[in-house]
Amino acid sequence: TDAEGRVVVPGCPDTPYYLEVRSGGVFSAMSMHGIRAGGDELVIEVSTETDPSIILKGRVLLPDGSPASAAQVNPSMANGGAPIETPDADTGQFELGPYSPGEWYLRAEHSDYPTITIGPVTVPKDSTHDYGDIVFQEGGTLRAIVHRGGIPSDAQLNLQVIQGISVKWRA
Repeated sequence: TDAEGRVVVPGCPDTPYYLEVRSGGVFSAMSMHGIRAGGDELVIEVSTETDPSIILKGRVLLPDGSPASAAQVNPSMANGGAPIETPDADTGQFELGPYSPGEWYLRAEHSDYPTITIGPVTVPKDSTHDYGDIVFQEGGTLRAIVHRGGIPSDAQLNLQVIQGISVKWRA
């Protein structure tokens, strides 16, 4: 970029582009769809409202109340996810960020228990959201029979079991 923030990208074919500006984090500060080369110069005003300023914290526990030392937590927004993190093995606590303010989901995963998905939770600028204690629960069994009705027996059917925003099983 030059001193005025101008960016020139030469040689762009005539096709729609997605433009994204990031402000110090993994999430976009703003984005535009359907941009084409050859038009008027775009003037982009980026707000500091999306600068990373929030903290997400909590504690993951096993059903007996002990720390879930083998757990992982994964915060995400509609426009992307943050790195998967491992809570403190001795306490189960996590403190993540800073991230951009907005609507957040949190997935807590452990290989021995069903995934927990929390959200969306709106976290305003310059704040901390405490998820409190997130306790893994013993899983149950989901049973289903799929009747084909008039669908031919050689036609493939797909079944997905979805918890919150996560696909738990596909067939």
